[in-house]
Amino acid sequence: MAAQSGTKVSETGISRFARAVRFAAWVTAALGIFAGVLLLPAYARLLTANYQRGCLDAELACAEKLIEAQDKLIVASRTDVVLTQRLARSQLGLVPQTELVAIAPAGARPAPPAVLSPQRPAYPPPPPRWIIAMGERLVRAPLRRGLMLLAAGALFAAMLLNAPASKLARNHL
Repeated sequence: MAAQSGTKVSETGISRFARAVRFAAWVTAALGIFAGVLLLPAYARLLTANYQRGCLDAELACAEKLIEAQDKLIVASRTDVVLTQRLARSQLGLVPQTELVAIAPAGARPAPPAVLSPQRPAYPPPPPRWIIAMGERLVRAPLRRGLMLLAAGALFAAMLLNAPASKLARNHL
């Protein structure tokens, strides 16, 4: 049965649902673009700052371990005569005449006794590179402007495409 002129076109529940889903999809896309443009650069800076802070914390923990080991060495060297002699020999190259020392030319010198050789600090994992790259790109003004216009166009399309057909026909005639 065709709709007669002057009568109201009835919409089925499925067409209303389809229109609502289409509208939600357009609005979600537009708001996603807005959120990405506005929030992603700040989020990238936050991740970078947290990573740098984590690296500094790891280096600080390593330095604190080294200070603690050096303090123990200082305390031990005051009372341990053998340790003091070994440290003097290793650092100053002092050798008693009664001892014979063989130095391997290719080998690395061993660390002095009771001296801590610090290990490389355990750095946190770096932030995802794609987030940092996108955050750096979205700082550029032309790209931001273009994406904002795209999001505004998506919102306009959501309103235009999902308006009831009767209202559009009435406004254009």
